[in-house]
Amino acid sequence: MVRQWNWLRLLSYCLSRVLAISLIIAVVLVGGALAFVHGQTVKAPRRSNIRQDNLTYQPISGVITDSDCGARHGKDANMSAAECARFCARNGAKYVLVDGEKRYALTGNTDGLSKFAGQRVTISGSRNGDTIQIDSAIAQ
Repeated sequence: MVRQWNWLRLLSYCLSRVLAISLIIAVVLVGGALAFVHGQTVKAPRRSNIRQDNLTYQPISGVITDSDCGARHGKDANMSAAECARFCARNGAKYVLVDGEKRYALTGNTDGLSKFAGQRVTISGSRNGDTIQIDSAIAQ
């Protein structure tokens, strides 16, 4: 009779350990999955980023370039993007802001934009269609 009780005690001990380890593994996996899901963020849709119809939005960011070349400057010109934008602006092109596929003509105090040519900037101002009246420009 004593032998039978030892066998049952050993079996119950092993089963309790297996159950405890399985429970710990399940808690760790579920906790890790929850932490992973909680860590992911949903990207907010991008707004127009400029005042339009008396609504104020965040400033818009993009690269200052010229209206002739746009985002792609001639590779055979042996000039940097900034030099090319300044050269084209001196020869009659207008400064524009390129944000991805969008291209905004810049009006207002564009004389100060030559120092930002070829750089990524944040511009505040008012927008009318594809034209932005500049209030301020800050290099990023």
